[in-house]
Amino acid sequence: EGAYEGKPFKRPVRAQCVLLLRSGSFLETNHEDYVAARLDTFVRIDRTSIKLFAKAMHPWVGKTADANFIDTLTFVSNLSQAATNNPHQLEQLVHKLPRISPQLQREMLSIATSDRTGNPRNKTRVARARNR
Repeated sequence: EGAYEGKPFKRPVRAQCVLLLRSGSFLETNHEDYVAARLDTFVRIDRTSIKLFAKAMHPWVGKTADANFIDTLTFVSNLSQAATNNPHQLEQLVHKLPRISPQLQREMLSIATSDRTGNPRNKTRVARARNR
């Protein structure tokens, strides 16, 4: 739940939003792990006059949200590949994050260097996000 105050609206626009993220991992025939993800967004706007504007803007807002979601998954995919291919470089990067506590740094490294069963990653199995 939230509100937007600013141009082009004279009064605050209040809305409720629910984001539903569904994901799952699977092993491909090439023996690589993949993650599939889908994000559905549901928005309810309180002012009737704004609803028409929102319907007109929906295609552009949807494309922007999709692009941001894909960019985020690409980052996670690249981080996963770095953890698989060069875990020592990832460890150096994690220790250079000044706002992350040592405890969270250890947890991040533990997650990043383990496969989905919690075992150390096998170099031949790379988890990747891909656009389906």
